[in-house]
Amino acid sequence: MKQLVHIVEPFDVAWSGSSQRALALWNLLRDHGKVRLWAHGNVDPCYGEYSILQISGDVAPDGGTLIIVGGYYAPGPWLERGDFQRVIVIFNVPEYGHLYRLLGRIRVAKLPPAELLFASSLLRDIAALDGLIEPSPISLAAFTPMKEEPRRPFTIGRLSRDREFKHHEDDPSLYRMLGLQGHRLRIMGGTCLEPHLGIDRSGIELLAAGALPAADFLRTLDCFFYRNHPSFLESFGRVVLEAMACGLPVVCERRGGYVEWIRDGENGFLFETQEQAWEILQALSGDKELRQAIGAAARRTMEEVYGEMPRTRFRAWYLGYANTPPVAGSPASAA
Repeated sequence: MKQLVHIVEPFDVAWSGSSQRALALWNLLRDHGKVRLWAHGNVDPCYGEYSILQISGDVAPDGGTLIIVGGYYAPGPWLERGDFQRVIVIFNVPEYGHLYRLLGRIRVAKLPPAELLFASSLLRDIAALDGLIEPSPISLAAFTPMKEEPRRPFTIGRLSRDREFKHHEDDPSLYRMLGLQGHRLRIMGGTCLEPHLGIDRSGIELLAAGALPAADFLRTLDCFFYRNHPSFLESFGRVVLEAMACGLPVVCERRGGYVEWIRDGENGFLFETQEQAWEILQALSGDKELRQAIGAAARRTMEEVYGEMPRTRFRAWYLGYANTPPVAGSPASAA
């Protein structure tokens, strides 16, 4: 008999990393268990292709394994009413007050002790709680490298939600400088930058979030660039690992959960200042062999993290067939 599994996430924000993680987990488990997706309130239209159940009144998760993805919101009173055999909390957003209150409710309701998974060791260390680390699942079959680098201007890009806090305040000036050098910039989830680019925006293309499937968009790039506003901490950065899976050299600020999977100068690059970012991007633009070597190393790293063996073992753990999942740390921190 297949294991009953409830995956709960708000699904109210378009293209959010937390929602993408919940959907990837559903995809990992759906053929091996009786897996249901649940949402609080209204589901954003971008998730319309998925059969997501609405929690309302007596229609709520009950029995089997409960997986709460995110940990940054307060579940309704259905949590205390549920008769669950196992409770898993995947914490991937730095909203620690919500997490502590959620764990308290689970204890008071006398539910099984919550098993904690963190998106990165950064989150686990700040939370000061015991738990395992699991990077958000990514399909290596969907995110694949281009066979050959096409003839085109050197193309730098990034994707994210279309919100200003997802972008650094110095990004527009860096993009203008790179565009004036003859490079091409493609920013998906970047229409919010429109007021900040000014008149001189040669070579810069701003796309709405979700304008293209993420994998298709990444294959139009030669390099992936990523940083956020200083007020926002990227606790994992799923899009960075998707770019690495596509065999792209990634150039990222040394700040965020994704850092744990990047070995600077080996499978990607990390920078601290605008000047360092500029120098790395300029070096990559003129060195195809360097781009290929870094990109190939990035892909190998993602195959170690998301290959069939760790996927199979994680699946067995979620379904209760194994005591521990295969990952207790991250490749970069273990190197």
